[in-house]
Amino acid sequence: MVGQKESAITPGVPKRTIASIYNPDLLPKEQLIRMFVVRIKKFEKLFADVKSSRMEHPEQPVLIVGLRGMGKTTLLLRLAYEVENDPELNSWLLPIVFNEEEYGITRLFKFWETVAQYLEQKDTAFAGLYDQMDRAYELEPDSVKYEKTAFELLLRTLRQQQKKLLLFIDNFGDMFQRFNKQEKQRLREVLTTCPDLRIIAGSSVAAESFFKYGDPFYELFKIEQLNGLDRRETETFLLHLGEHYPQNPVKEILEKQPGRIETLRRLTGGIPRTIVLLFEIFVDDKNGDAFTDLERVLDSVTPLYKHRMDDLKPQQQEIINALAHSWDAVSAKEVAQKTRLSSKLVSAQLKQLKQNNLVDIQRTNTKNHLYLLHDRFFNIWYLMRMARRGDKKRVLWLVRFLEQWCDEEQLSTRAKSLLWNDQSERAKALGLTFLYADEYLLEDDDQFQFHLLLLAKQEYPFLYDYFIGEKGREFQLKDRFKPLWYALMHYMQDEYPTEYLRMPPEIKETVEEIIARVEQMRKDYSL
Repeated sequence: MVGQKESAITPGVPKRTIASIYNPDLLPKEQLIRMFVVRIKKFEKLFADVKSSRMEHPEQPVLIVGLRGMGKTTLLLRLAYEVENDPELNSWLLPIVFNEEEYGITRLFKFWETVAQYLEQKDTAFAGLYDQMDRAYELEPDSVKYEKTAFELLLRTLRQQQKKLLLFIDNFGDMFQRFNKQEKQRLREVLTTCPDLRIIAGSSVAAESFFKYGDPFYELFKIEQLNGLDRRETETFLLHLGEHYPQNPVKEILEKQPGRIETLRRLTGGIPRTIVLLFEIFVDDKNGDAFTDLERVLDSVTPLYKHRMDDLKPQQQEIINALAHSWDAVSAKEVAQKTRLSSKLVSAQLKQLKQNNLVDIQRTNTKNHLYLLHDRFFNIWYLMRMARRGDKKRVLWLVRFLEQWCDEEQLSTRAKSLLWNDQSERAKALGLTFLYADEYLLEDDDQFQFHLLLLAKQEYPFLYDYFIGEKGREFQLKDRFKPLWYALMHYMQDEYPTEYLRMPPEIKETVEEIIARVEQMRKDYSL
């Protein structure tokens, strides 16, 4: 991996390379099993489902949904290896792991051919199966008839060998979208009537984007969502990565700078692949800070994200640019105003971008829904690398806020005292005395503690004016204290029903913590 010091690694321990970060199938089987220290509950749930069935009846297929880098491939491999290692299963159940990308599978009959090829590699008892299919195609080149023949050959051979199949397929959404509707319907028929094979698949495409009512796969799959790692999982993962070093570099950072790690987890969405890259940075610089760490991670993902932008059409690039600059969710009308494109054109392009999993929609109670970038770390990257200097500052403010918030354990003495003595007017005055001191806004955590105090006292009009008044706009307070602004919008949803919906997902956890803290303050101080 990038920046890893060879001499620091315990002798005899395989080094994890950049290639294995993006392609976990390159890791030796035992190493992947040893490194699998998160997603344990999800793994145990899925494996228990597999083990509890003898597949005497058709089993419901499973779709694991999560962003790229969220660990879908690793989870699929871990499940396959457990089936291989289980003596009660491996005597009759054959796990087949597809390559992460299967560009050659564009038709359903090619899917069966690929299964045959994998079977031949796995078990010599299936040698010659693909050749049988090849000869059958020469006799009957009609694709519809040949698909049925190929499947019948596969099924007959499985039953002769008294075996059943468990197919682990990554990027299933991309593969299945290449099939025509007739082929999708046929695959549904097979999966719902044939007890000889079952699919456990992964996809970065949100299930609702292709499992629509009327679609052949509608409600066919059991959906398992992979979310980002939480704080404890992230710490467990990082500590495990550091075990191969004479002095685990993560331990010291967790003790001295817990906010550094937690800030980056929230900004990156807890994506395991990104956390591995962060680990490399921690090894190189134990005394760094979250913003410097972020800069280095962004360098690692720049080629990927730049390629993503280059693949877009010019109008789509304009729309992505507008959404990235906005950061928060915006309406199609607002995008049209920023891009100078017609509303009709913007709406059409947003629909296409959503279908391509680049844009998410935040539905409102009106026809004017809100849109934001799907990959939230891509938005951070864009603000830091492709936008104006002022946009980079917006990210810096959020990083500094999160570092303080994630390190902070209790209210400051002054804020506590003012709450206890019920002096909210004095708190307002005291807050305003340092409100516009630029260096104070960046460095002192008392500032957002006074926000909490005033939220607890339900001083919503004062805080609203504080954020959007002339001075508030001048000092960009909504961006400086973005999580606090959205906590305020949570409490003012009656007056501003759609504003809270604009909140970017990467700060949702922090906003919810702020709200919980405010509610606890009200309880503790009988406010």
